[in-house]
Amino acid sequence: RRSGAMARKRENEKAKGFKSNSSNVIQLKRDGDLQNAHRRFSSDKSSDEINILELAAGPARHAMTSIAMKESIVKKAVALDCSEEMEKYNKDLVLNELNEEQARAFEYCIGDMRELIFLDEQFNSVWILLGSMAHLKTNDDVIRCFKGIEKVLTSGGTCIVELPHPQETFSMIECTKNDWEVPIEDEEGVETTLSIVWGDDNDEFDPITQIRDFTVSLSLKNDENSEVIQEIKEKVPMRLFTAQEIDALARCAGLEMKAMFGALDEEMH
Repeated sequence: RRSGAMARKRENEKAKGFKSNSSNVIQLKRDGDLQNAHRRFSSDKSSDEINILELAAGPARHAMTSIAMKESIVKKAVALDCSEEMEKYNKDLVLNELNEEQARAFEYCIGDMRELIFLDEQFNSVWILLGSMAHLKTNDDVIRCFKGIEKVLTSGGTCIVELPHPQETFSMIECTKNDWEVPIEDEEGVETTLSIVWGDDNDEFDPITQIRDFTVSLSLKNDENSEVIQEIKEKVPMRLFTAQEIDALARCAGLEMKAMFGALDEEMH
């Protein structure tokens, strides 16, 4: 389960070498929803086109899709992540999935989402998706990130944050497990399935710091003989937030909460 929060700037101011065969219909709908949310809540109606910034972007599929989808309002998309491996992986994605015009409108930067002062341009909308803000484990980190966003947002611009549902924080002991499979094909055409499990019943949660050490397990299997090609398991510490915390932290950075919604529902609160 995931929830989203919409903030508006106050107006006074790991599978390298593989490619996915799965459908991008859901990706297109998600990016369409993000653009529609911006249009709904942004007070800046001066232009029909926007520039977007995706933070902690990973492979940057949302930023890329926002440019490539039909009837997109995105003129330029910038993706930022601290991983050089992700930047290299993204270069292959851009070559395979964007045409020349779309590639010119896309940029990938290496950087820290808490330090956006090196960006010398402004954006109409900033996205922190797929729970990526949970990697900011202290209030200081979150406020630094939000203050950086406030500086790079145009007047009346929007910041869209997607996080695990706040009920995850209040469950304390119980950990919601998420698992899914991704059909992929390697460079030699061998069809495999990547199984991903996020969370484990034994994952520890600190109620003071609100940090849970999530277990992430990945298993790559050959579709033909079910042989396990590779397995990876590691712990990822992540902060769980309440809705009221997000509101308060956004206010500390000069942002204003405009709406919250759960599980990608269309109904805003």
